[in-house]
Amino acid sequence: MSPIVGVKSYGWQWATDHGLGMAQAARRMASHGVDWALVQNLIDPLPGSAVAQVPPEGAYDDAGWVAELKNQGIRTYQSTAVTFSPEEFGASADMRPISATGEEFRPFTWYYGICPSSPEYLERKADRFAEAVARTRPDGVFLSFLRFPAFWELWLPETTRAEIDEYCFCQRC
Repeated sequence: MSPIVGVKSYGWQWATDHGLGMAQAARRMASHGVDWALVQNLIDPLPGSAVAQVPPEGAYDDAGWVAELKNQGIRTYQSTAVTFSPEEFGASADMRPISATGEEFRPFTWYYGICPSSPEYLERKADRFAEAVARTRPDGVFLSFLRFPAFWELWLPETTRAEIDEYCFCQRC
């Protein structure tokens, strides 16, 4: 089996920083040997993190980007952040995870974990993602942040298990 080269293509730096159009960016990725790309969309956009994730006006559309990547032989996987939503966290205390000791989850820099068991939230999320998939027709999907809320990026080798809070222990969960 030959190796696969996959990339997260969540931002629009190809346009904002490098001045490339969608076709040019897809050709560039293919010229670098990219086989697979995890992409996001504007219907169910990924929350911002340390990387600005706003496309330039008029330089991008969801279906067009996926089509350009596919035209270059790159398989596309539409992404969604399942239990990471700053908007939901801020809009409703009911969406904030609770620790085993009853404490509300505190965001870590850019990460706002949310309670994974709200039927209303999950239905809204599923509807938006289904629309994104229907419009872009990717080769597959990638469910990111599909976990109980935690910022594992800070769990370093010296981190002890006792230092890791567990969530969600709200009434619903």
